[in-house]
Amino acid sequence: MPRYYGDRSICGVEPRLIPISHCMLRRTEAVTMMTDERLMTPDALPWHGLVDGIDFQLFYASAETGRFTVMLRCAAGSFFARHKHLGAGEYYVVKGRMEYRMGSAPAGTYGYEPLDAIHDHTAFPEYTELLFTNYGPVVFLDAEDRVSMILDHKLLTDIAAG
Repeated sequence: MPRYYGDRSICGVEPRLIPISHCMLRRTEAVTMMTDERLMTPDALPWHGLVDGIDFQLFYASAETGRFTVMLRCAAGSFFARHKHLGAGEYYVVKGRMEYRMGSAPAGTYGYEPLDAIHDHTAFPEYTELLFTNYGPVVFLDAEDRVSMILDHKLLTDIAAG
């Protein structure tokens, strides 16, 4: 079934129903569209190990934009080591609690992490489930601030593919 847009700013013609395949975009226009819609039940997705005590379900990963969305399942006492966000991130704590430089984020907390945010230690003192979206890679740093791991859409996709 063809998709239609009737907005002159997208297609550059008088508003009416036009198949999107007939639209031409000027190079200067920034238009982002997902290539497919998604509706899923997380219970049907497998869990994959990420780091000690932390597993993930991959909801979405884009090779085009680098954005990824995961559900994290964090065992009590698990943590993420020092890392830097090379893209902004957003999270929502579904269950449990996360502790990091901004403070304590109990269940029901939404947080935004800006580009270039550095977190020395992100801990989960109790069992925690966390919905997390990042708009680019997260690099993990060693004691000398050298990159020890890159968490990005490619790594997550590769791990999920087995």
